[in-house]
Amino acid sequence: MQVSYTCRGALHPARNLNNFKQSFGSHWLNLSKRFYTHHAQNYPSISISNNFPIKCLSYRLSDYSNIQNEIAQDKIAKYLRPSLQNWNGEQTEKKQRQTLLLLATPKHAAWLETHSIQALLDKLMLPVSHQNASELDVICACVDGLAPSIAELSSKIEHNREGISILLGTTTVDSTDLLYGASAPAVTSDQKCSLQFHINHDDNVLPYCQITTPLANTIFTNGRRSTLLISRWQKKGGNLAIVKRPSHRLKASINLSISRSESFFDIPVSPLTFPRKIQSGLGNIVRRLIIEGSSVVPASQELEKAVIETNKTPNKNHDNNVWAMIMPPGMTRQEDKTGHDYSHIKELIVRGAKLYRVLSGGGGWGNKEGLLALDPETSFEGQHFAGINLPNNNTKYPEKYTDALTNIAQEGASIQFYRAISRKPSGITQHRCTTENQIVIGSISSTVDEIVSASDPGTAFIAGHFGCVSESGIFFQSAENLPTKIDVPHSYFYGQRSNATI
Repeated sequence: MQVSYTCRGALHPARNLNNFKQSFGSHWLNLSKRFYTHHAQNYPSISISNNFPIKCLSYRLSDYSNIQNEIAQDKIAKYLRPSLQNWNGEQTEKKQRQTLLLLATPKHAAWLETHSIQALLDKLMLPVSHQNASELDVICACVDGLAPSIAELSSKIEHNREGISILLGTTTVDSTDLLYGASAPAVTSDQKCSLQFHINHDDNVLPYCQITTPLANTIFTNGRRSTLLISRWQKKGGNLAIVKRPSHRLKASINLSISRSESFFDIPVSPLTFPRKIQSGLGNIVRRLIIEGSSVVPASQELEKAVIETNKTPNKNHDNNVWAMIMPPGMTRQEDKTGHDYSHIKELIVRGAKLYRVLSGGGGWGNKEGLLALDPETSFEGQHFAGINLPNNNTKYPEKYTDALTNIAQEGASIQFYRAISRKPSGITQHRCTTENQIVIGSISSTVDEIVSASDPGTAFIAGHFGCVSESGIFFQSAENLPTKIDVPHSYFYGQRSNATI
């Protein structure tokens, strides 16, 4: 699999590179390798290659219909076919195979079925002039929704988007052959599947981040908790044949290289309180906080007052959920709790702060007065150390990797409470789209009770745009820190290329 071992993160403050190297000494490179290879073996992996122009698209679709799908297939094939034609015949020499990643929302899950894939590829993979057969690996996944484009992020329209999104990349021939062998892990129908996006940057110095996106619940679609399939197709002499029939996989890795100057993390929250020191807590339970350096109060006391005050202002879009940002000892930021500028949130998370949804708390008396329970889930499927392999030798790594999750409410850490707010378009328009090839990954609220509004864009073909959103939140992890769950509605990671090829 094409896995980049070293790269730099766009949101890494420059000073963190030296701190990181000092903390890990000569082991920092090995750790960065483990960060990108752990859980990657025997899983489908798609990379953006330097050998051909990146191609991606999103197709917003309304209700599923054969006529609409045929029109969509024709347009998709016309857009992607030039890349296949320019690249065909080089895979043997370069030991690479083109791979197509197809994401579909539950309403359009029929796109992931074998007959639909065959219909699309039959139009996409034209007969080749040379004697070598044209082969294509196809990875299919069902996601909760499509990601908004940069133009949509610049507006206040917030709703779920239905349809499909496609990314065309490459995998190495040797590694993809392993995916169909006996060593490929079996997947049961009740297992949750995910996509792991490894975000690299142009200068390739230090690993940046991994974003894990849980897939949609497809129980009522095909009887499986989630759906992730891989298959291999071949076209030779005008005949399309399936070489490897679709098989289920647990996760797939997507290795993306983006421009450092054209990426950002957007988490729309507003502070309810000032940062306070945690005086006592256990696990995911916060018990006491220190106010203004001296007074010790129950954890929920200041938050309850802030929520009551906030609820006095009517707001039809108001979200009653509360999140807690916990910053390790030594990391503080005194924010005006009335401000709506949330640009600093991404910086805190990259530096090691963690975001937790407040599940319950408040009230009570005695030892239970004012306790707050935080969501203990920090990584997908409880894999708290996913991406970090602690060695079995005597190597000493920072203690934060061994005890951070045993006590979320760490004594001496700072905690600040936030509420979700409507996203500010002004914070996004400054990242102007200068070229195509946009990648957007995000989190949305549940769409179970959502009613399609008049502002729904309907059918639309968006060239050069790829992405998806999850109702379960996304899990962010940098090489320096443990993962954190980001489930604030309409939180997005956005990246793009500054040129046409990578």
